[in-house]
Amino acid sequence: MIVANRVIYIKLGQGGKWEQECIEERQTVRLGYYYGEHLFELCLAGRWDAVEEALRERHREWVAREHVKHLRLFYEADSGAVWITFYSNRLWWCRAESEVVLVPNEKDREDPVVQERRVLGKWSCEDLEGNDLDFSRLSGKLLALRSYRWTTAELLPELAKYAVLKINGGVPQSAQAATDARTALVGATAEAIRSLHPGDFEILVDLVFRQAGWNRMSEVGGVQKTIDLDLQMPITNRRCAVQVKSRIGGPDLMKRIESLVALEYDDKYLVVHSPEGKIPESAADMGVKIIRANGLAEWCVGLGLVDWVVNKAC
Repeated sequence: MIVANRVIYIKLGQGGKWEQECIEERQTVRLGYYYGEHLFELCLAGRWDAVEEALRERHREWVAREHVKHLRLFYEADSGAVWITFYSNRLWWCRAESEVVLVPNEKDREDPVVQERRVLGKWSCEDLEGNDLDFSRLSGKLLALRSYRWTTAELLPELAKYAVLKINGGVPQSAQAATDARTALVGATAEAIRSLHPGDFEILVDLVFRQAGWNRMSEVGGVQKTIDLDLQMPITNRRCAVQVKSRIGGPDLMKRIESLVALEYDDKYLVVHSPEGKIPESAADMGVKIIRANGLAEWCVGLGLVDWVVNKAC
């Protein structure tokens, strides 16, 4: 588990110009603000009043003071700090060595010399559970740092706690409560689906696919011998064949799978809420997706069809 004495956001160069180099190549945390060897020595010595005085020769007083704040944060953070940044639509994090060194930067005319700290290990865009820290899984409060104008920022306690929680693979208490409630809803919906009349079950499957954007190309069930739903996705023109069975198993199950395999469709589904016996693992290899009650319930929750299921199950 990661424990951080502070969490620091760093923008790796103006417009993120050093992100790829620092994260993918050098494994470093990098800062500009280089004004010569003398200022570097003052920073190493922690003589911040002298640093500010030197910077006032180049900048207005408030700008010099702001630069000192960022330099001081970069130099004084120890190896217990966690550094974060944003790159390639993900949150990246690392720890870094305490030592700051000067590094020639011949690729960049604006910053021919930069200040760097070596990363301990490597930058990571995964939490400790191995999950990708992409933007879709992060709070807007944390992502707001992307628009921060300056180079570094120490996160306030509440936001720092959230960032460490996400890095550790945790979930905020409020989100966990919602997740638990959703899991219970999916389970209850699956039970209700299993109680549906076969005709209602067929209608539900049709509603699910149409709600997901598929257009039905023929009537539901009825006289069709091989499939119950003939569907098309209007944007991509993909065709989808769906068979719907309340209960099925044994030789009949394999026969249904083989009949779907023989069809020339882009997507093939067998939807069954109460399969009898074990579903053959070979179905997926044959290109047929088997959807059971729990999977259909997940779709119903996501597509807003729970009320329909409840009304038909009552």
